Amino acid sequence: MQYKIGQVLWLVMSSTKSVMPVQVVSKLTQENLEGVSIQHVAHDADGIKHCIEKVKGHVFQSSDNAKEHLLETAGALITKLIEDAKEVATAFNSEVSIPLPQNSLTQSVDDRPLVELPDGTMARVTIPEALK
Repeated sequence: MQYKIGQVLWLVMSSTKSVMPVQVVSKLTQENLEGVSIQHVAHDADGIKHCIEKVKGHVFQSSDNAKEHLLETAGALITKLIEDAKEVATAFNSEVSIPLPQNSLTQSVDDRPLVELPDGTMARVTIPEALK
């Protein structure tokens, strides 16, 4: 790829999982018996030199392209994590049902039964003679 002197590039570094803007400051062209090779040298904000052709990561010509790449990569990773988790989840028996607690009747000191409600609250009730 050919870059222009002064052009700002966006490096998505594989090793540090970071995005680094750099500016191309020089282009070195070398001709030999094997052909022509071009190396672009860029400086980051701290003035550190980077050879674009040796970058371990991806080089983008705009921040939007770098962002799109990162979102696609993150989306693919999330999809894979969910698919792997779904596969593991198949080991669970999804038809297991947990029985709901039954109202329990217990006799209190004054012979009125106590009823335990589903939320754990205890209530005294009077049962009519016709229902006993």
